[in-house]
Order: sequence, then C-alpha cells, then structure tokens
Amino acid sequence: METADVVPKISRERELDWMNCHRKEIESNYKGQWIVIDGDRLVAASADIKELKSKIKASGVVIPFVVYVPETIDGPTFNIL
Repeated sequence: METADVVPKISRERELDWMNCHRKEIESNYKGQWIVIDGDRLVAASADIKELKSKIKASGVVIPFVVYVPETIDGPTFNIL
C-alpha cells in the first residue's frame, strides 16, 4: 500500500487578511481570474490556469494559496481553491 504525501497544516490568516484589506482592488482588477497570494503579497494572476501554474512555479511559492475571483459578484466574492 502506498502512502500519500503529507501536506503540513498552514495558517492562511495572513492571506485572508490581505484579501480583506484589498477586496476592492481584487474585485476591480481580477474578475474572472485566478489569483495567488503568499503571505501579504499577490504573487500572480491569470484567467488561464496553465499560465497561472507556470507563474507559480517561476515565483518559487511551494504551497500556493489560490483563489478564483468570479466575473459576476452576487454572492460570496471569492472561491478559494
């Protein structure tokens, strides 16, 4: 039987705080895109998930916090992956 890789539990409090502080900026500039946040900084954004993966790899972020910002906002603003 194979064992699965264990992903360490990570607090995403900094990322969530950053999102809350930058909510208007995110909603204005990134509708219909995936965004990657690491700590208190936006690392990458793209509507194309393959392009986003390349940007994540280039950034050196090991365990990315990925969020989809919907084009139409009529409920919760963000979908967290």
